[in-house]
Amino acid sequence: MQGQTRNYGQIDIDDLKLTTCDFEKSASAMVLYDRTEVTANEGSSVIKHHTQIKILTEKGLKTANVTISYYTRSHFTKLKDLRAQTLNLENGIVKATPISKDLFYEQKSAKDVKSITFNFPEVRVGSVIEYDYREDVDRGGAFPNWIFQKEIPVKYAVIDAQTNPVFSYQIFPTVYGEFDQKENGPLVNKRNEVIGNHFLWAVK
Repeated sequence: MQGQTRNYGQIDIDDLKLTTCDFEKSASAMVLYDRTEVTANEGSSVIKHHTQIKILTEKGLKTANVTISYYTRSHFTKLKDLRAQTLNLENGIVKATPISKDLFYEQKSAKDVKSITFNFPEVRVGSVIEYDYREDVDRGGAFPNWIFQKEIPVKYAVIDAQTNPVFSYQIFPTVYGEFDQKENGPLVNKRNEVIGNHFLWAVK
């Protein structure tokens, strides 16, 4: 099981037609989809992120200014494959406006920390903004803190992690309510051999 998955650029027309958040009517924006994938190998780890955010009001336009921070000491983390785009519904057709890589601004924000900041083009009330990227972490077994609660309401969030069997974890998720999905067990191949551990939590 992987939880809900969406390819980059995949969006429901109904999401583009949304005008309010049905579970928080006063929301200015909402996270439609937030996925974190973790592959924790013995010598290094890869963490992938994919996020889609719906702009609901003029106040929500501020969420179209995004900053991603990461730890850089001794090249510990490298941020790669960053993409971002704005999705709008125009005459019943989804129009995607990507951000040029020249408009990703990188700077040192603190000791051993760098930030990449970018602003989405063609954003208006009704737009969906989307971005994805990966972190290559120079440490085996790295497992990120999964903070699915945001300043704006979240419709769906999932973390899907596969880890090398040499690592063991004590994980204590805190959720007020029930998980949409929850898995924690061995990862097996087609020959029923244990090749790792699999963790999956999804909330909505």
